[in-house]
Amino acid sequence: MTSEASEFIGKLSNKIGVNENILLNVIQFAVCTTISGMIIIGGIFGKNSLFLISSLFLTSLLLSFILFKNCPSKKINNLLIQILLSVICAILATGLFYGIGLTWNDNYQNRLYLGLLLLVPVFSYIIIKVTENIFDCGENFFVLFPLEILLRSPLGPLIKLAYKSLFKITESFNL
Repeated sequence: MTSEASEFIGKLSNKIGVNENILLNVIQFAVCTTISGMIIIGGIFGKNSLFLISSLFLTSLLLSFILFKNCPSKKINNLLIQILLSVICAILATGLFYGIGLTWNDNYQNRLYLGLLLLVPVFSYIIIKVTENIFDCGENFFVLFPLEILLRSPLGPLIKLAYKSLFKITESFNL
Protein backbone atom coordinates (compact mmCIF):
# COMPACT_ATOMS: atom_id res chain seq x y z
CA MET A 1 0.00 0.00 0.00
CA THR A 2 2.79 2.43 0.77
CA SER A 3 5.27 1.48 -1.94
CA GLU A 4 5.45 4.90 -3.62
CA ALA A 5 5.73 6.64 -0.24
CA SER A 6 8.39 4.18 0.95
CA GLU A 7 10.34 4.68 -2.27
CA PHE A 8 10.08 8.48 -1.92
CA ILE A 9 11.28 8.35 1.71
CA GLY A 10 14.08 5.95 0.73
CA LYS A 11 15.35 8.32 -1.96
CA LEU A 12 15.09 11.29 0.38
CA SER A 13 16.94 9.52 3.19
CA ASN A 14 19.71 8.46 0.79
CA LYS A 15 20.05 12.02 -0.53
CA ILE A 16 20.40 13.58 2.90
CA GLY A 17 22.35 10.68 4.39
CA VAL A 18 19.95 9.86 7.23
CA ASN A 19 18.59 6.47 8.25
CA GLU A 20 15.13 5.95 6.73
CA ASN A 21 13.54 5.06 10.08
CA ILE A 22 14.99 8.15 11.75
CA LEU A 23 13.73 10.32 8.88
CA LEU A 24 10.23 8.83 9.13
CA ASN A 25 10.14 9.42 12.88
CA VAL A 26 11.31 13.02 12.42
CA ILE A 27 8.61 13.59 9.79
CA GLN A 28 5.99 11.99 12.04
CA PHE A 29 7.02 14.17 14.98
CA ALA A 30 6.97 17.26 12.74
CA VAL A 31 3.44 16.37 11.63
CA CYS A 32 2.35 15.88 15.26
CA THR A 33 3.92 19.22 16.17
CA THR A 34 2.23 21.00 13.26
CA ILE A 35 -1.22 19.58 13.94
CA SER A 36 -0.95 20.07 17.71
CA GLY A 37 0.33 23.60 17.16
CA MET A 38 -2.58 24.43 14.89
CA ILE A 39 -5.04 23.12 17.47
CA ILE A 40 -3.32 25.02 20.29
CA ILE A 41 -3.13 28.27 18.32
CA GLY A 42 -6.74 27.80 17.27
CA GLY A 43 -7.70 27.28 20.90
CA ILE A 44 -5.87 30.44 21.95
CA PHE A 45 -7.10 32.76 19.21
CA GLY A 46 -10.31 31.09 18.06
CA LYS A 47 -13.66 31.41 19.69
CA ASN A 48 -15.30 28.32 21.11
CA SER A 49 -18.27 28.53 18.78
CA LEU A 50 -20.48 25.54 18.09
CA PHE A 51 -19.64 25.80 14.38
CA LEU A 52 -15.87 25.76 14.94
CA ILE A 53 -15.94 22.95 17.49
CA SER A 54 -18.30 20.87 15.34
CA SER A 55 -16.11 21.45 12.27
CA LEU A 56 -12.98 20.38 14.15
CA PHE A 57 -14.73 17.33 15.57
CA LEU A 58 -16.07 16.21 12.18
CA THR A 59 -12.74 16.81 10.43
CA SER A 60 -10.84 14.88 13.11
CA LEU A 61 -13.43 12.12 13.01
CA LEU A 62 -13.25 11.78 9.24
CA LEU A 63 -9.45 11.86 9.01
CA SER A 64 -9.06 9.40 11.88
CA PHE A 65 -11.62 7.07 10.34
CA ILE A 66 -9.82 7.13 6.97
CA LEU A 67 -6.55 6.23 8.70
CA PHE A 68 -8.04 3.43 10.81
CA LYS A 69 -10.05 2.10 7.86
CA ASN A 70 -6.85 1.74 5.83
CA CYS A 71 -4.76 0.18 8.59
CA PRO A 72 -3.81 -3.27 7.23
CA SER A 73 -4.26 -4.96 10.63
CA LYS A 74 -6.92 -7.57 11.28
CA LYS A 75 -7.21 -6.21 14.84
CA ILE A 76 -9.22 -3.21 13.72
CA ASN A 77 -10.96 -4.42 10.58
CA ASN A 78 -14.28 -4.22 12.45
CA LEU A 79 -16.25 -1.09 11.50
CA LEU A 80 -17.43 -0.51 15.08
CA ILE A 81 -13.86 -0.52 16.41
CA GLN A 82 -12.77 1.88 13.66
CA ILE A 83 -15.62 4.26 14.48
CA LEU A 84 -14.92 4.04 18.23
CA LEU A 85 -11.21 4.79 17.78
CA SER A 86 -12.05 7.66 15.42
CA VAL A 87 -14.49 9.15 17.95
CA ILE A 88 -11.82 8.93 20.68
CA CYS A 89 -9.30 10.77 18.45
CA ALA A 90 -11.88 13.43 17.55
CA ILE A 91 -12.81 13.93 21.21
CA LEU A 92 -9.13 14.34 22.16
CA ALA A 93 -8.49 16.95 19.44
CA THR A 94 -11.72 18.83 20.09
CA GLY A 95 -11.27 18.61 23.85
CA LEU A 96 -7.78 20.08 23.59
CA PHE A 97 -9.07 22.95 21.44
CA TYR A 98 -12.05 23.63 23.69
CA GLY A 99 -10.04 23.31 26.91
CA ILE A 100 -7.40 25.76 25.74
CA GLY A 101 -10.08 28.20 24.68
CA LEU A 102 -11.59 28.08 28.17
CA THR A 103 -8.37 28.21 30.17
CA TRP A 104 -5.89 30.31 28.19
CA ASN A 105 -6.74 33.76 29.55
CA ASP A 106 -6.44 32.59 33.16
CA ASN A 107 -3.31 30.46 32.72
CA TYR A 108 -1.13 31.87 29.93
CA GLN A 109 1.46 33.04 32.47
CA ASN A 110 1.51 29.74 34.38
CA ARG A 111 4.74 27.86 33.57
CA LEU A 112 3.24 24.46 34.28
CA TYR A 113 0.35 25.18 31.91
CA LEU A 114 2.73 26.37 29.19
CA GLY A 115 4.99 23.37 29.78
CA LEU A 116 2.06 21.00 29.35
CA LEU A 117 1.08 22.74 26.11
CA LEU A 118 4.64 22.35 24.84
CA LEU A 119 4.46 18.63 25.61
CA VAL A 120 1.27 18.07 23.58
CA PRO A 121 3.22 17.17 20.38
CA VAL A 122 5.30 14.66 22.37
CA PHE A 123 2.16 13.08 23.84
CA SER A 124 0.59 12.99 20.36
CA TYR A 125 3.67 11.29 18.91
CA ILE A 126 3.74 8.70 21.71
CA ILE A 127 0.02 7.97 21.28
CA ILE A 128 0.50 7.45 17.54
CA LYS A 129 3.50 5.12 18.03
CA VAL A 130 1.63 3.10 20.68
CA THR A 131 -1.44 2.90 18.41
CA GLU A 132 0.70 1.68 15.49
CA ASN A 133 2.15 -1.05 17.70
CA ILE A 134 -1.03 -2.12 19.52
CA PHE A 135 -3.08 -2.42 16.36
CA ASP A 136 -0.26 -3.69 14.11
CA CYS A 137 -0.79 -0.97 11.50
CA GLY A 138 2.88 -1.13 10.59
CA GLU A 139 5.87 0.96 11.47
CA ASN A 140 5.23 4.61 10.57
CA PHE A 141 1.83 3.82 8.99
CA PHE A 142 0.36 7.11 10.18
CA VAL A 143 2.92 9.04 8.13
CA LEU A 144 3.41 6.68 5.17
CA PHE A 145 -0.29 6.25 4.36
CA PRO A 146 -1.07 10.01 4.15
CA LEU A 147 2.15 10.54 2.17
CA GLU A 148 1.04 7.83 -0.25
CA ILE A 149 -2.31 9.60 -0.68
CA LEU A 150 -0.53 12.94 -1.29
CA LEU A 151 1.88 11.44 -3.81
CA ARG A 152 -1.02 9.90 -5.76
CA SER A 153 -3.09 13.10 -5.62
CA PRO A 154 -2.87 16.05 -8.03
CA LEU A 155 -0.29 17.48 -5.59
CA GLY A 156 2.02 14.49 -6.19
CA PRO A 157 3.84 15.93 -9.23
CA LEU A 158 4.34 19.23 -7.37
CA ILE A 159 5.82 17.42 -4.35
CA LYS A 160 8.17 15.44 -6.60
CA LEU A 161 9.16 18.57 -8.52
CA ALA A 162 9.89 20.44 -5.27
CA TYR A 163 11.97 17.47 -4.10
CA LYS A 164 14.03 17.46 -7.33
CA SER A 165 14.39 21.24 -7.37
CA LEU A 166 15.52 21.36 -3.75
CA PHE A 167 18.32 18.89 -4.38
CA LYS A 168 19.41 20.62 -7.59
CA ILE A 169 19.72 23.89 -5.66
CA THR A 170 21.62 22.33 -2.74
CA GLU A 171 23.95 20.41 -5.08
CA SER A 172 24.86 23.65 -6.87
CA PHE A 173 26.01 25.05 -3.49
CA ASN A 174 27.96 21.86 -2.68
CA LEU A 175 25.92 21.35 0.51
